Amino acid sequence: MSLPKEVNTLKCIKQTQDLIVSILIGNSWIVKSRGGNQSELHFKLKDNKHFFLKKYLDSNQNTSVVIREVNIIDNIFAVEHSTVLERILRDWTNGNNVIAINPNNLSPAVFMLWICLFGERFKSEAFLENTSMSFNAAKTLCEYYPKYMESAYIVFANSTFTIGALDEVFLYSIRNNRPSYETLELGTLLPHDGKLNELKRVAEGEILNA
Repeated sequence: MSLPKEVNTLKCIKQTQDLIVSILIGNSWIVKSRGGNQSELHFKLKDNKHFFLKKYLDSNQNTSVVIREVNIIDNIFAVEHSTVLERILRDWTNGNNVIAINPNNLSPAVFMLWICLFGERFKSEAFLENTSMSFNAAKTLCEYYPKYMESAYIVFANSTFTIGALDEVFLYSIRNNRPSYETLELGTLLPHDGKLNELKRVAEGEILNA
């Protein structure tokens, strides 16, 4: 049985917003058209994250986000101009940098996408670079993070977010039936610890047999 058209439309808008916001607070920057009346959101995505982005787009084909590859050597992509993108940029930025946080656009899905797309593991933490966000906006984002996630470990310094307690984030994904490809990506950020490796194996088995 198909969902009513208005439900599908709302789902599409939500998925579109989630992806755009997760990229905006990631390693991204705004590029204006020559006339300055249209914007694109460019972002750098490391090789090991390409599969996750493709899997997300393939699994959420209702999203209206159009992403193209800009520079294959430097791993630069672009979220193409859209009315949803322009609205989010108007709410969040001054046209160049993120200077405000709109809590109406935040959700667990946004933070999960953000971590999966841009998180890089270092020991027991994940680092997420952002050079286009003001300190006050970053501080506000850190205040909202624990309100949506079951982990309160997040700090911002030197244009980088540091997220800890990744085992809690991983378990949150399992308990809340997040998409399997997302849970598996989070698993790659966990440290090489015997107990955590066992947890990952159990989770992977549950996911693959679901």
